[in-house]
Amino acid sequence: MRKWIVSSLLAICLLVVPMHGFAQQTDDSGITSLFDVAAYVILKVAWPTAKYKDWEFERVRPLSNGQKEVVIKINAKSFWNGGPLWLQVITKLDEDYNIIDLHFGDYKGVFPPGSALKALKAASEANSK
Repeated sequence: MRKWIVSSLLAICLLVVPMHGFAQQTDDSGITSLFDVAAYVILKVAWPTAKYKDWEFERVRPLSNGQKEVVIKINAKSFWNGGPLWLQVITKLDEDYNIIDLHFGDYKGVFPPGSALKALKAASEANSK
């Protein structure tokens, strides 16, 4: 399951980020840097209807064998009630800073991050039978 989420994130990044053009944006989306683009894409994977606000760096924690765990927090606004949403994205890096794992951590929202994608996957598998 975790491989499916990571594969989905990478596929979306490969499709969406080049189309975004890496350009500086001045609209009301809050997207102003490449980091914002990545956070926006991850947010849309987690909750497709959420409105991106910003991201913040939380921590780096050294792990065994030179690996590191990097945690960021993505802040958003709910499409449904306008309330605040947030989620942690936990990335595990090897000693050469290659991503070896990426998953969602704690969150504030009604549904768990990624539940919309899981439901779409289940529906497509049910239709293919």
